[in-house]
Amino acid sequence: MSIFSKKNTALHGVDISSSSIKLIELSKSGNKYKVENYVTQPLPENVVVEKNINELEAVGDVVIKMASLMKTKTKTELLIFITPSIISEI
Repeated sequence: MSIFSKKNTALHGVDISSSSIKLIELSKSGNKYKVENYVTQPLPENVVVEKNINELEAVGDVVIKMASLMKTKTKTELLIFITPSIISEI
C-alpha cells in the first residue's frame, strides 16, 4: 500500500505568542472541521519578544514536547517559522 493512496484530512495549526505556544489538530469530515486535539504550553521568558523569536531552538523544543503530548495520529509534520526579519528580506 502506497503512502499516497490515502488522503490525510488532518490539519495542524501553531500559534506562537510571547508567553506561550498553542497547537491544534483538526480533522475534516465532509465540509466541516472538528477539533481532535489541543495543547498549550508556556514559553520561557524572553524566548519571543515583540513578535521576534530570539531562541528558535527553545521554541522547537517546546513544539516537539507538545506534539508528543498531543499524541497525534498524523505521521508527517512540517513546521515553517516565518519571522518579520525573513519577510523584510523577501
